Amino acid sequence: IGIHTDVTKKYCYSTDAAKAKMRALVAPLKASHKTVVGVLSGAGNWIKQWPCDRLGHVSDYLIENGVAIVVIGGAPEVERSAELVANIKNKSHVLDTTNTLSIDEAKALVGELDVLLGVDTGPQFFAEALDIPTIDIACNIDVNEQAPNDGKTHLVVEPKRRDGDTLVLTMNARMIDYEEAKRQIDSLTVEDVIEKVDELFARLGR
Repeated sequence: IGIHTDVTKKYCYSTDAAKAKMRALVAPLKASHKTVVGVLSGAGNWIKQWPCDRLGHVSDYLIENGVAIVVIGGAPEVERSAELVANIKNKSHVLDTTNTLSIDEAKALVGELDVLLGVDTGPQFFAEALDIPTIDIACNIDVNEQAPNDGKTHLVVEPKRRDGDTLVLTMNARMIDYEEAKRQIDSLTVEDVIEKVDELFARLGR
């Protein structure tokens, strides 16, 4: 339509009431921890899910480094969030908000975090618009489809691909090679994600 720009800044808004409620919810965590990280338990699409036990190991690593974990998910993620929390050793540093928030409150909650970590799904876009740093576990998705991804405070954990591997493009589900998609998911290790965590925290001075 004749519009050409490199400016792709997004905006995300929530009500003052939601902001106040989420500020009060997160305040005790901020008072007792140096950093509060939101962890997305699901992805909205099973083909992009990263195993909950691995998310649990990453959460344990964060907790060991002074981080409080806020688990985030909607009604479809109730079981996954429960599995994630079950895989976290020190649950006293975890707040599970799954299926307790409105969309308004979810946006406000993301705005109260220091970092958001998880597989590519809606709240990652909230974070980008609210200038909250992110780690996007790309799993089997073409990183060029991922957002956010600026290589600065929005980092992507990319799957290990071999020469000739097919990219899994979620915008054309009829062409997904599900066996290859699963292999790419399984190729991402806890260490791969922790490496990006360390990189991002170094950039943020945390």
